[in-house]
This record gives sequence, structure tokens and C-alpha cells, in this order.
Amino acid sequence: MRSGGRVVEGARLESEYTPKAYRGFESLPLRQPCVASAPQFRIQGFHTLVTKVAQLRARTSGRDELMAAIAAETGAVGGATAAAQLRAATPLAQVRLLLAEDDPAMVELLRWTFEKQGFEVVHTPSGEEALLLAVERGPDVIVLDWMLEELSGIEVCRRLRRDPETAAIPVIMLTARGEEADRIRGLETGADDYMTKPFSPPELVARIRAVLRRVRPALAGMVLSFGDLELDMAAHKVKRGGQAVALGPTEFKLLRHLLENQGHVFSRERLLDAVWGRDSEIEIRTVDVYVRRLRKAINASGRRDLIRTVRAAGYALDHKD
Repeated sequence: MRSGGRVVEGARLESEYTPKAYRGFESLPLRQPCVASAPQFRIQGFHTLVTKVAQLRARTSGRDELMAAIAAETGAVGGATAAAQLRAATPLAQVRLLLAEDDPAMVELLRWTFEKQGFEVVHTPSGEEALLLAVERGPDVIVLDWMLEELSGIEVCRRLRRDPETAAIPVIMLTARGEEADRIRGLETGADDYMTKPFSPPELVARIRAVLRRVRPALAGMVLSFGDLELDMAAHKVKRGGQAVALGPTEFKLLRHLLENQGHVFSRERLLDAVWGRDSEIEIRTVDVYVRRLRKAINASGRRDLIRTVRAAGYALDHKD
């Protein structure tokens, strides 16, 4: 078949991507040779890759086998450069990513891309469930499709921004709606970034990294600091006044959360959810125990106490009046 300088044998290729366009491509052979003019290569390569992922889902028996097959096809279809970009990117600190996408093949491609970067991925095809997971899991970033089951992505984004518990979570919209009016609407609704399909997986990862550097510097492996207190995420070390501070893993997570949200007052319940997780069976007063341990460690040798206790409210990392 020839269309606009492109040749794809054995399959029809749409000139513009639509969310379900690839579903008619089941007959496309794996590793099908393609010829494309330079300006259209990205669209063709994206269509071919998503199509092959759909085929691989039907042909593989387990998730490990599917991920290995996707890795092989990413190199074959996306080219060595794209595959190398994904491999070469410096892994971020553990990132919790919520993926709201209703297209099964797209989900597998994105999951492989994100897990290659060490991200912890939670997926849902439902807009309503995405709102629940955003509260329950507290993801570091949300990748959100516009066209979702039950509730549109644009409405999900709007509700996330209205809820104090989710208002600060960065959102990247990933959608086939590429008109200027759609992009403006998505950004004005509260999205931090907006990418249209077809897209480049390495570019999507780069955009996620850029957003996280702005809003959650610890996730980019940077050093968080408050006064003379420093927490190095990459080295997993804490210093105060240049001297090392020994912390256990729970105290480290607690300090990290406070440093990422300096000046914010957190109730015991909120700290319990953020540090131990919502499914934890830890008693609420355990938070007080670990706050005392953290205080003792970072305030050794009579240093100024940086953790403020707010009566009937909780704790905050800030300077006391």
C-alpha cells in the first residue's frame, strides 16, 4: 500500500492516529518492512509498534515473555537510537506512577517503558477508579489519557485539582486530541504537560523527569535541604551542619516527606498514609514514636529543633517562631 510517501505491505495505516486505530491491524506480520518519508516516519513507527504490541499480547503466554518481546520489538521498530535512549536515561529514585489508559496494547507499551526506568506502575482504564487510586496510592505522577471509561481524562484532571489531597500531583495528559484548542483546554484544566499520539517513548520519559525535577526534586536524585540539614536521595545519606546523621529506613522516609513539603502541617493520619501506606496496620501513635526518633537524630548536640508540633493538628518541618 502506498500513501503520502509511505509503503506498508499487508496493512492499512491511518494518516492520523486515533486511540483505537491499530485494532484493525491484526494481520500485520511481525518485523514487517516499512518505507516512510522522513516527516512521516514517527507516525508510521508509532502505529507499527503499537500494532505489534497488540499482536504480542495475543501470542505470548505470560507477562515476562510479553515484556521481553516488547523490548525486542522496540529496538526493531523504534530503532536503536530510541532503545538506547531508554537504556541510557539515569534511573530516577523510586517513582510511583499512575497510568490511566483504556487501550490494552498501549498500556503494555507504556508499562514496559516506565518499568524500564524503575517506575512502580499502577494502571486503571477507568476515570472513576483513577480518582480513587490517586487518593489511596498517592502517586508521584499521573499519566492520563483523555478518553477513558466512565469519566473523561479532562474531568479527572479537573477533579484532581479541586481535591486538596491530589491537587499537587503532577499530571501529564497523553491523548490523540492534538488540536490547539484541546491542548489549551488540557493545560488550563490543570495538566502540567500535554503530549499527543503518536509520541516518542523516550520523549515521554524525559517530560516526566522534567516535571518531577520541578515539583519533586528528590525523585530526580537531587539533594533536599532545609537550613543546615541535607538529605541526598541518590546516596541515601543525611547530614546536618556537614556531619553525618544516622537514620533508619522509616525515619529517612519520614524526613524525606517533610523535606518535600516544607512548612506544610501533616496530621498523624496523613503521615501514616504517606510513610507507611494506607494498607498499614500500624497504630496511629506510632507516628509520634518515629517523630521523636527523628528529632533525636537530627537535633543531636543541642541543635535547633526543626520539626514543629502543632497542637491538635500534627507536625511540620519549619522554623519555629
